Amino acid sequence: ASVGDLNASARVTTAGGNAQVRNVTGALTVDSAGGSVAVSGLKGSAHLLASGGNIRVSNTTGDLDLASSGGNIFLSAVQGKIQAHSEGGSIRAQMLSNLGMRLSSAGGDIVVLLPSDTRATIDAAASGGHVSCAFPVSSTEVSTASRFRGTIGGNGAPILLHSSGGDIRVAAEN
Repeated sequence: ASVGDLNASARVTTAGGNAQVRNVTGALTVDSAGGSVAVSGLKGSAHLLASGGNIRVSNTTGDLDLASSGGNIFLSAVQGKIQAHSEGGSIRAQMLSNLGMRLSSAGGDIVVLLPSDTRATIDAAASGGHVSCAFPVSSTEVSTASRFRGTIGGNGAPILLHSSGGDIRVAAEN
């Protein structure tokens, strides 16, 4: 299914196929069973679910609630509060700002790329993997190979990251 150039809320449901949405201003709900979900140019909140496929979101402004069973989640040039879970896949989030995020992966890595001037409180834990934070740290509560809890750039919106069976990496985008 393909939807584009809408100035309204939209709901897209597929069974066995991919969902592609572009240039929508309004709330978006996508449920794809057996396919991938690709969203670009969204101005509004979104709830995206992919069973058996990847989720790709780019050039969007608005809060996102994402879940993938058996696929990866890729975010590029995104601004908003993010909640994402991947069962069996990795998560890669390249953010334009930090408005808060909660990312979890069962069986995959998590990579978060943020602007170098980001302010955040980070709580990251990797069960069976390693955690690295490539930002200058303002304060550190916990810092081990598999856990990091601290502040970058001063207090900011919380970034909560958890991976079972994968690594977590937080780094500056520029």
